[in-house]
Amino acid sequence: MLDRMGNRLMRRPRIVRSTHLALLLCVIPGLVDKAAAQSRLRIDEVVWGFDGTVVPQAFNPVSFVVHNNSSERYVGNLWIQQTNYVDKVDAPVLIGADPASLFLEPGTQRRVQMCVYVGDSNAEFSAAWGPIPGRTMLGQSQDLMRQRNLTMGRPATVILFDPNAVTSITGGKVPRFDETFFPISVTGTAGLAAVLLDHQPQWQEARQQAFVDWLRAGGVVHLFQKRTGEFPRFRELLEPLNSPLEEFAVGQGRVVHHNALLSEATTDYVETAIAPHLALQLEPEPEPTEEGPEEQNWQDYSYAYTNWALAPEMFPRLKEMTRPDHNWALIYLMAFVYLLIIFPGCWLIGRNRGDYRVTYGAMIGAVVLFSMGFKTVGQRGYGEQTSQHSVSIARPIDDERILVRQWSNFFVTDGDEYLIHHEGGTGLLYSTAQTMEAVAGAIIAPPQGHFIVDIPPFSSRTLASAGVQPWNGFSARVAEINVDSHLRALNLELAGTLPSESAVAYVAFRDQVYRMRRHETSLQLGSSEGTVETFLEPGKWNANLYDYGMMYGDSGQSPEKLFETSVRPMIAHDLGIHDEESRQRTFLSTDRLRLYVYTEMPQEMFAETEYLDGSGRLDSSREGRVLYVLDLERPQTGETQTEE
Repeated sequence: MLDRMGNRLMRRPRIVRSTHLALLLCVIPGLVDKAAAQSRLRIDEVVWGFDGTVVPQAFNPVSFVVHNNSSERYVGNLWIQQTNYVDKVDAPVLIGADPASLFLEPGTQRRVQMCVYVGDSNAEFSAAWGPIPGRTMLGQSQDLMRQRNLTMGRPATVILFDPNAVTSITGGKVPRFDETFFPISVTGTAGLAAVLLDHQPQWQEARQQAFVDWLRAGGVVHLFQKRTGEFPRFRELLEPLNSPLEEFAVGQGRVVHHNALLSEATTDYVETAIAPHLALQLEPEPEPTEEGPEEQNWQDYSYAYTNWALAPEMFPRLKEMTRPDHNWALIYLMAFVYLLIIFPGCWLIGRNRGDYRVTYGAMIGAVVLFSMGFKTVGQRGYGEQTSQHSVSIARPIDDERILVRQWSNFFVTDGDEYLIHHEGGTGLLYSTAQTMEAVAGAIIAPPQGHFIVDIPPFSSRTLASAGVQPWNGFSARVAEINVDSHLRALNLELAGTLPSESAVAYVAFRDQVYRMRRHETSLQLGSSEGTVETFLEPGKWNANLYDYGMMYGDSGQSPEKLFETSVRPMIAHDLGIHDEESRQRTFLSTDRLRLYVYTEMPQEMFAETEYLDGSGRLDSSREGRVLYVLDLERPQTGETQTEE
């Protein structure tokens, strides 16, 4: 496939051609130094996520150091490939499109970080290098798993440390993360909840911007004093951290000052002074109770399965939205005529003509003619139209940019090789988010950030993505709030480009969920939807997902209904709920509210699909929904409040 991609890319008139020139060159023998394939590289210091754990159903960073232990320079590519114990799955993630993306002189090393989509703890990944992705016999590979499964966990709270500092202050058993490995885009920070810091990290602009974007999108920074008793002063893009307030907001995130040294940040300190500032909280695990004789003798034989993973939940819904409208009467008539021609038609021809060549000719002609007829009628059943259906979870970073995590299904009638990307996006990450099959294509990591894939005619390709996209939307602030044990009154003032009147809005406060109703340029408190636990009962949104019809792609629900019932699993994903236990224990910090606005997805948020040969963009119908997520600071004055 890469050979065909190379030939077609040469004819591309756009700038994209230059970005992929390397992908072209890497398939032509002799253009890559043979030493690249023979050099022996070694990978060590592998770190998954930020504290050794990864967040399921999300893009997670994997950081490592590549050593060239040979006496020859290495010039080639490097990629990460996922497997499912048996074979390769998904598409390889290349460090870059350039065949010289990885250049190492003899005896040198390079720090590398890439982001890969992790579905669950059974995912397996290996790093490979050489001139051509997929042909590891020309290069080498090394397991990134250390012969064990990935550890799933909630977003991490870590100490950022400088590996080059003369003394490195640590706090108890709090996980530490090498600041030089901080992602270059906020799209790689899904697994990071909070950071403990006592100095200015030595970052270039890209990492500074990623850190500030993460903070504005809801991160929490805890600042500790230096040994002199002063708090660190920040420069350049990190200047927003310099406020003298004990606690203050930066976008949707928060900065907290601690009158302590970082060495005092023990595990107990984190639990009492750090964890309460996280937006998402967990109720303590219930104390185990001693079972009586009746409970010991009773066995529960009931079985219930809930798919808390968002990609497997969304993809069947999105695929079903491409529903054909076949002319079944014509198809049945053609099938009946075809059978009559085969028998007794061909039998009568052979009997009357007495020449087997005429009989076989008639049979072959009938097969060819009706095959073309069925193909034509089947194509018209799909309207001969390419379509894209998507759902997104989007969290504003500032007034002009928004962090988008998206799940899409592409249905094409014209089989070809395509380049998929998001116009104007940065930090773009892609994955097919499945572990069933290998994909004929390649994922190029940021900063290029795009997906090259071969899609057969009349078939679908699922895709999960994340990226920072341009944004000209709305903002909200709390104008009025009345609280006792529940919300009694709430008025949110909206500004900017308001969502449509048909948008559905919810507010999560503590462990409760409320429906909001639109009134001109504000959202006002509506009815209670119950607790987070009852609001996200699986029966309210996936009751039809695993019945006989849905397994085979037809639950009988309209696209509008499928979109309507998708909002709850998307909210569950945003709340970090991945199992029944977390559904029962999750609640929000009392100092904020979380606003959800579910509405039609703007056209500029969809992925663009281009023919790889440069012949233009693929025309398609596009339909989708987006769940906007805004964390709002709860005012501490001007409210009526009674705590139980």
